[in-house]
Amino acid sequence: MNAIQKAVEEFRSHFVGFVSTDVVHIESGMSIAGTSADPEFNASVASSYYADLIQSNRQALDLLKLGAQSAEDILISTGKVFILLRMLGEDYYHCLVIWRSDNLGFARLMMRRAEPRFLAALG
Repeated sequence: MNAIQKAVEEFRSHFVGFVSTDVVHIESGMSIAGTSADPEFNASVASSYYADLIQSNRQALDLLKLGAQSAEDILISTGKVFILLRMLGEDYYHCLVIWRSDNLGFARLMMRRAEPRFLAALG
C-alpha cells in the first residue's frame, strides 16, 4: 500500500458516519487514492465530475476577483449526506462523504488536519 492510500485508510477511521473518501487530481479527474464503507461503491466517476466543479468554481472566483485558488472547501449537502471537497494545493482535492448524522464541523477539522500528511504523501 502506498503512502497516500495508507493515509486515506487511516483518515476514514475518524468517522462514525463515513461513506467514502478520495484524493483526486483536479486536471485529470483521476482518483489517486480512496476508500469506501461499501466495497461495491466506487466514487471514481463522481470524483471526475467534482473535479469539473472545482475548475468551474475557480473560474467563477477569478471572475469575481477573489482569486481562483482562494476556496478552501466546497460543501454539497443532500437529504442524506454531506459531500466536502477540500483543496490540496493547486493540483489535488480531497473528497469526503459522510452521513448527515455525522458532525460537519468535525469533518472539516479532520480534513484540515490531514492535509499536510496527504500533501507530503503526494510528493
